[in-house]
Amino acid sequence: ESQKSDITLLSIPENHELGKTDTWFTYVAMLTRARSDLQIGFVGKLDSDNFVRWPVFFKYLQTHKENMQTKPYIYGGYAIHRKTCSGKVYARACLSPRVIFEFFASGAMSYLSTPLAQHVFMDGTTLERKKEVWIVGEDMQLGNMAYSDPRFIPFIINHRYGGLGQYINTHCSNNVTMYRREYYGIYRDQLKKMEAAVANAG
Repeated sequence: ESQKSDITLLSIPENHELGKTDTWFTYVAMLTRARSDLQIGFVGKLDSDNFVRWPVFFKYLQTHKENMQTKPYIYGGYAIHRKTCSGKVYARACLSPRVIFEFFASGAMSYLSTPLAQHVFMDGTTLERKKEVWIVGEDMQLGNMAYSDPRFIPFIINHRYGGLGQYINTHCSNNVTMYRREYYGIYRDQLKKMEAAVANAG
């Protein structure tokens, strides 16, 4: 591992199937324990071209305040039910007998509560169990890991149908124009500042 300012580089190649997600969640789970003073409640992964409407997200989480206080094992994101991904749209990917999850969160934005991350990636789920439930597809891999211990079924915070009438996040697929539109759509004060700066420069 090496660090540059606020960037952490893990010693694993960029990949979808060779353990990148497991490596990342193992690292951050260890970090939550090493820095318990930070009181980290959740760990996750977020694609760099994924726009998150943070005000909407935080308000949505308020609707789950009681669940977050009473349910230690939480798995969140744009969650897709196993029945849905067993259909034609998902090329029946979830019909595999190795799929054990009820839901999996799409990779653009997914997160685990710290107790769940620590249990799965540190001292709960055994290496043998991880090998048993390992499947192709990093998003579904994480879903299987989240459900890897049948004693602890995670509570799902599902973004799929949006929050408070608005989508929580949009995967912009490296489209800079789309990302800019999403940004200025929610942070209109920043748009006014930019327009004023352009006017003054002219």
